[in-house]
Amino acid sequence: MYSIMVVSGKISDVSDDFGWIKFYSEFANNLLTHKDNRKPLVDNVHKSTEKVGNNIPSDKFSDGTEGPIKDICPFTTMGLFNKGIKDDTRTKTAGELAKFLKVKTLPPNSFEGLPRLSNLKAWFFRFANKRDKDDINTLWSVFASALEYADSDNESNRERFARLFNETIKIKGVNYNLTMGLFWIRPYFYLPLDEKTRVYLEECLKVEIPKNLNAETYLELINKVKQYLKKDSSLQSIPMLSLMAYNYTKNSQNNTEYTTKNIVEDGCFLEESKLLEILSRLESRKNLILQGPPGTGKTYLAKRLAYALIGHKPNPCDANNPKIRSFQFHPNISYEDFVQGWRPVSGGKLELSDGPFLNAVKDAKKEPSSNFVMVIEEINRGNPANIFGEMLTLLEVSKRNESAALRLTYSQGNHKPVYVPPNLHIIGTMNVADRSLAFMDFALRRRFSFIDLEPIFGGTWKKYVNTQTGIDIEFLNKVANRLESLNEEISKDPSLGPNFRIGHSYVTPHIKKEIDSTERWFSQIVDTEICPLLDEYWFEDPNKAEAQKRKLREKFAD
Repeated sequence: MYSIMVVSGKISDVSDDFGWIKFYSEFANNLLTHKDNRKPLVDNVHKSTEKVGNNIPSDKFSDGTEGPIKDICPFTTMGLFNKGIKDDTRTKTAGELAKFLKVKTLPPNSFEGLPRLSNLKAWFFRFANKRDKDDINTLWSVFASALEYADSDNESNRERFARLFNETIKIKGVNYNLTMGLFWIRPYFYLPLDEKTRVYLEECLKVEIPKNLNAETYLELINKVKQYLKKDSSLQSIPMLSLMAYNYTKNSQNNTEYTTKNIVEDGCFLEESKLLEILSRLESRKNLILQGPPGTGKTYLAKRLAYALIGHKPNPCDANNPKIRSFQFHPNISYEDFVQGWRPVSGGKLELSDGPFLNAVKDAKKEPSSNFVMVIEEINRGNPANIFGEMLTLLEVSKRNESAALRLTYSQGNHKPVYVPPNLHIIGTMNVADRSLAFMDFALRRRFSFIDLEPIFGGTWKKYVNTQTGIDIEFLNKVANRLESLNEEISKDPSLGPNFRIGHSYVTPHIKKEIDSTERWFSQIVDTEICPLLDEYWFEDPNKAEAQKRKLREKFAD
């Protein structure tokens, strides 16, 4: 089925099953010619991305200004068509860049089995105001060296590649992405260590992934995998292994791929561009709070943002080292419950026990290349400053490193100082209509980005409910009008205001089930969920509550 001949790292013949390989290899060869003359390449990146309808990559400069990038590395250039975008957009982007590079091979239409970058980490270097002056030059050097070593496997080329690999891996944000870039340019020679491949290697081939990635451990791993491939006729090559890893994780319950597109499909009525913006904010700030009136889907969205951030929907039955944890604050929660405290054990003794937050910190440190998320529901129902304690300081983005570590309140002699790793993200939810909640501490507010969620009764909501339940769009228009009218009254009331509006979750079934009697469905929601809330809102003005309840209960005109 697969006809492949490889002489060292060079491709002699490639079957149609891996048709992308010839394009990627030629693209890399021609890209190398711009190593020392990058301005024409950067100009073409601007034109090509704009032509296919994508945003021109924007940089942040040391003088505080922002604008189109002025320099780029080869891996980031290829990353423009190797990230989480539609296949046809990937093909168009690759095609536009290939015209400039005079690549003769046509770009592929299918990218199945090719590891791709996260949209949130699609650059191999940091913004200009934070990166070292030699970062991009180093990336070009390791790119050139990798091609030379793959095409001529000798000790001199190996030593040079190893030295440059170790220099490059130190650039913040590179990590496993470097191995993906190497695989793109010479897929028969280099092994990608994206999350899918790592899972497949460990779970299926029982190959251990090195904890400290450097040239020695990486090249040793490649050699080990190649020895395995010689024995396994079903794999034959590294590209085949990558494809098998893609299909394995695609079909695995533990790693069902999940993106912002899935969030929309799951019944979130924000635009996908807005969701990408929120995810980007979560990635950069690490701490995010979703706030809004009751029923705006805060918890529902928080969990799905977590799925999208880690890249898959985890198996709820897998309790081992979960990448997503949920916790709910309430007035009786303390530091001892959340971070660390003394707990009774057998024999009437007390034992120092780690709480869910410290456990999440430890798990995240074990896998620095993976994202971990803690969802804290009703984050302001307790006293966050007291609950987090010294962890409040460590939540800051600038303190997410070992040099900022602090000793905990109950630290003993053998306990090391603790820091919160950068791959642990916090998503809090906050109901802005709950009168019993404490005012958010300024120190906590400084460490979180806040996203406002609104009631949404537009076309996306109607289409989703119609698909889920079969309820006629015309009837949903009437429901939307009635709830929007109620929300207008609530917003105008000086004792309430916009924070007390009724959200769309009240009338959004997330389980697919045909609803026969639409009026009965709406009446039940009004009587059992919305009316009790209105009684609470206007407990000092029962006449107003009754008037609004009557409007909701009126028969719909045919």
